[in-house]
Amino acid sequence: MKNVTNTILPVTPEITNEPTALAWNMDDVKNYLQAVTEKYANLVVTDENVEDSQKALREVVSLRTGLKKFEREGKQLLNQPSHLFKSQCDELAIIIEDVEKPLRKQLDRYETQRLESLDNAINSEFDKKAEAAGLKDAYIVQFNIDKRWYNKTAKWSETTVAIDREVSRLLAMQTADDEKKKMIEEKREMVKTIVTMANSTAGLATPLNSAKYMTMANNDIPFNEIKGVVEADVKRQKEIELAARQEAERRETERQEAIRRETERQEAVMEPEPIPQQPATSEPETPEIPNYTVNVVFYGVMGEPDLEQLQDKLGSLGFEYEVKGVCES
Repeated sequence: MKNVTNTILPVTPEITNEPTALAWNMDDVKNYLQAVTEKYANLVVTDENVEDSQKALREVVSLRTGLKKFEREGKQLLNQPSHLFKSQCDELAIIIEDVEKPLRKQLDRYETQRLESLDNAINSEFDKKAEAAGLKDAYIVQFNIDKRWYNKTAKWSETTVAIDREVSRLLAMQTADDEKKKMIEEKREMVKTIVTMANSTAGLATPLNSAKYMTMANNDIPFNEIKGVVEADVKRQKEIELAARQEAERRETERQEAIRRETERQEAVMEPEPIPQQPATSEPETPEIPNYTVNVVFYGVMGEPDLEQLQDKLGSLGFEYEVKGVCES
């Protein structure tokens, strides 16, 4: 039995005739319009011809609206072949679309599955190599996937080599960051040591706070520069504390001097006048000692302690006294 195969010859769309233009009496209409409007050219409206001018305007407007109506009708005639041509093309497109849509849907599903499978393979390959290299999570999340790996023309062997390079790049970053952290930690310990030694050696009343220098150590500031800052701060703090001690000593000296002067003044006030001596005679006579009642006012008595001193002094001299104190503020 002989197989018979129906051969379908390709047929492509082609234009078999060109659209024809509308034929109409344009020249006759043009000559008519020029003739009928010539009488209205350069028309000047006056009180005498206003009604005739309005009539002329209505006639001109009628000519314009008639032409516009004719234009619309002509466009409709010209558009009919275009609308028919588009409708015919749409009808043919539906035949193609009825087959294209389901085919494209299936291929899109296939492509999605291919990409998901490839994505799983890429990430699995990377995870395996990242674990072997000892990459930390902070660097694993920085894995950059090249979109070209998903192309249908991409070779898996070339993709695995690119993944190796990506693992090496991330490992180099991790190693560099670890070394930097280690250096910073060592620098922090050195800075802590010099701050402790500076506080101990200088004997500061207010020791330096190491927090400031720890912050400097966390940045890319060289150790020698931090050390210089510590030494400058120690010197400045010593100068501040020395000035404060000198000021305190000065104030204490002034206070003691004020107390001394006040004591001398009070003692001078309480010193009794000397009693005049009578000349000696061959026959001593018993002198008559007059009694005086004297009002003595003492100024600057500072509270109970000073008053007690005055009373003790007067009592030791044998004076009788009566205290009538007045407190003045």
